[in-house]
Amino acid sequence: MPIRPRLLPAAPTAGNQPPVIGYHSVFVQTGTFVTTGTDYANALDGLTYDGWLTTATGAVMTFTGSRSHDCDYFGVAGHNLHQHGGTISLEYYNGAAWVELAACAPGTSSPFMQLFTKVTSNQYRVTVACTSAATIGVVMAGRRLTMPHGNYVGFGPFPLQQVTKLYTAQAQRGQILGRSTIRSGYSGTFDIDFLDPQWMRDTFQAFITHARDAGWFLLWNPARHPNEAAYCMTTGDVDVQNSRTRYMAARIPFEARV
Repeated sequence: MPIRPRLLPAAPTAGNQPPVIGYHSVFVQTGTFVTTGTDYANALDGLTYDGWLTTATGAVMTFTGSRSHDCDYFGVAGHNLHQHGGTISLEYYNGAAWVELAACAPGTSSPFMQLFTKVTSNQYRVTVACTSAATIGVVMAGRRLTMPHGNYVGFGPFPLQQVTKLYTAQAQRGQILGRSTIRSGYSGTFDIDFLDPQWMRDTFQAFITHARDAGWFLLWNPARHPNEAAYCMTTGDVDVQNSRTRYMAARIPFEARV
């Protein structure tokens, strides 16, 4: 019987770009901070109910690590910058000067994640400029995790998959008295197959460990939808299974702020 060649996953196309996860952050590594504004640490704990409060014109957070760290993404969530004419930027010190890596003037309160070419430094700086005091709930910057290939089919884009709670008040005879709609973000699963077992052990395992306790950013299709980022928390264990000969699959249940 002739041996049939094994089919490999198709190479990513323009509509099927590898998703990117941002979970490592230089700002939680060993080092020192010099900051302005109030309670900068609130932006580093991964929670969105409180935040780093700027002054009326902005704030600066400068991190100096005990060693150098790689960085190729910048993520911000739980902010109200758009209500205060705010811009936020990330810079690194290259040994001679501060160099901008990413900058954003958000038009909404949605999370954003920006990608750039990897740099290595022990000093990073976040700068906020605004017309009145703003609050930033989550700030992360560090090494991104790029999945080996995309998962275009079967994934619901964040803006189109909102979770809402609907309440309709009715009289005893069924007359409609009122209607309340409460938006509560996004809930779903992130599934991806055809994963190399060694890559899972060498690279993906660190994310599994992180996701048990802390939040992470997901940019599901960076090339075609760079503005559709979410800040996520897992709602259960990341499920990893052998899916077929020489491959594994991962299923990540999560809730997201979008």
